[in-house]
Amino acid sequence: MRPREPWKKIYGLMTHSASTVTIEDLRYIFEKQGRKCYWLGIPLDPNNNYIANHPLAISVDRLDNSRGYHRNNIVICSRFANLGRGPFDPNQFIGVITLIKKYLRNPLSENKEDNQPRLWEEE
Repeated sequence: MRPREPWKKIYGLMTHSASTVTIEDLRYIFEKQGRKCYWLGIPLDPNNNYIANHPLAISVDRLDNSRGYHRNNIVICSRFANLGRGPFDPNQFIGVITLIKKYLRNPLSENKEDNQPRLWEEE
């Protein structure tokens, strides 16, 4: 049995009229990024694109949403990161991801110095 080819499916979703990206471009960028999500740095498995609504499915994100899908304006990322970023500024989004990673590595109880409001009281 041949391995699945997610790039044709992903390419078919890029219906933007100003698209100049090819399937080969998508493969090249994915390999150049080490087969990882551009935003989260986590490995991406192309098979996730065959699981409905999988948050770690491969997605193509435009760095500048006012421009089309061009090789120098796209990154390969997870669906989770792409939908989460939306039109948010890429540089600011990196800051958000850094903050999220900090909290994932350290329990809330270890981050009391940040003075952020809590949704619940710590015991």
